[in-house]
Amino acid sequence: MKRKVIKSERFVLRPPKMEDAPYLAKHLNDSEVTDNLASVPFPYGLKDANHWLKGAVAVWRKKRPGKLNFIIEIDGEPAGSIGLDYIEENHKAEIGYWLAKNHWGRGIMSEVLKEITKFGFGELDLKRITAKVFAGNPASKKVLEKNGFTEEGFLRKEAKKEGKYHDAYLMAKIKH
Repeated sequence: MKRKVIKSERFVLRPPKMEDAPYLAKHLNDSEVTDNLASVPFPYGLKDANHWLKGAVAVWRKKRPGKLNFIIEIDGEPAGSIGLDYIEENHKAEIGYWLAKNHWGRGIMSEVLKEITKFGFGELDLKRITAKVFAGNPASKKVLEKNGFTEEGFLRKEAKKEGKYHDAYLMAKIKH
């Protein structure tokens, strides 16, 4: 797939690079960030970042990838990630994201989500994009709602992280 870059006044969304590892390790080695990420361990180190990046970089070389992850770059520095997983061509995908804590509360993730949703519905011709949000993460649910996602269900014990089960909201946006 062509290496897509999406630019706005406040951020750049671009494919991941191996050079992003130190930034990802720094920002994800924060339990406040990782507590709401089902598949991200804590503590999170350089080895974890390199492992994730190897897979994320390789995916962009595929003609029809099953997932795409973008790095959220703010002021020239990687500060988060957003991705579409479980992509079913011309049908649906699941979105996931995180942002470094020092950028929280500024509306950046709402704008990022808007751009990725446009990309999914436009470039990938998706008809449905879903997200699962831990019940204890109202800020993330609000970001999705601001972007037209609606609650479709409540999933009990949906995720297991570090021996604990987490309930989650199933959120979705449909292309009209």
